[in-house]
Amino acid sequence: MLFKVAFDKEIHIIKSQTTMTLQDLKLQVPKVFKQHPERFYFTYLDEDGDEITLATEDDFKILLSAKLKSVKIIIKEKSEDFYDETQKIELTEEDYV
Repeated sequence: MLFKVAFDKEIHIIKSQTTMTLQDLKLQVPKVFKQHPERFYFTYLDEDGDEITLATEDDFKILLSAKLKSVKIIIKEKSEDFYDETQKIELTEEDYV
């Protein structure tokens, strides 16, 4: 699979043979992009046109299992409110036992 990774108007192609994990893909960004957000995340459009966030290794494995020839992955800047308050989990001391 070829990843067409884009930020603003800059697009680079990264081969999946050298990018086997989401972390691998994240590490490629500063190597190939002249400018990129300091904190970022990835999204792509699936076959239904839904914007899918690549947030975990499982998300990335699902993308790889789609057996696509290529996919366009968009780099988006991660803001402080990336996750809203409803997605935060409060842990108590009992959770660590």
